[in-house]
Amino acid sequence: MPARKTKSRKVSRAKRLEAIRRKLGISQKVRAVSAVADILQQTLESRDVDMVMVVNRILTQTPASGVRCTRHPDKWVIEGDDFRQELKAVPRTLNMLRLMCARLAVLSLETTGKESFLYGGEGDILLRNTNRGFHRFHVQTMNTPSEQWFEITPMQDEA
Repeated sequence: MPARKTKSRKVSRAKRLEAIRRKLGISQKVRAVSAVADILQQTLESRDVDMVMVVNRILTQTPASGVRCTRHPDKWVIEGDDFRQELKAVPRTLNMLRLMCARLAVLSLETTGKESFLYGGEGDILLRNTNRGFHRFHVQTMNTPSEQWFEITPMQDEA
């Protein structure tokens, strides 16, 4: 019997991951939190970071259930519905998370006109999205030298 020839097919990494997620039953919410974690991982690995763009990407990828990012001495922890991912921190990442918290505070100031919460607090953000109008978010941050975290929760539009 002659040897059977098989086609070698290259399957993209994204397609393989999607197939694995389907087999494991990983929900859309978990994938959205994972997308936020991927954005943060790319930010941590990059030397030249546009923090305005990073925060905007995080906001547009935030799932309906929200996302929380906390910095610990040696890692960042990203949490959402049934999802937790730890990212290895390097010394310069402290400043990155503080910049993200400050950017969220400035966006809230631009949206509401209320006093900013640069060192911690909460507020609302209205982000214009070219595809679907506007996205509204409620954000909470802590941005002190000893503690840094942010939590973003999308808000439902009122009818």
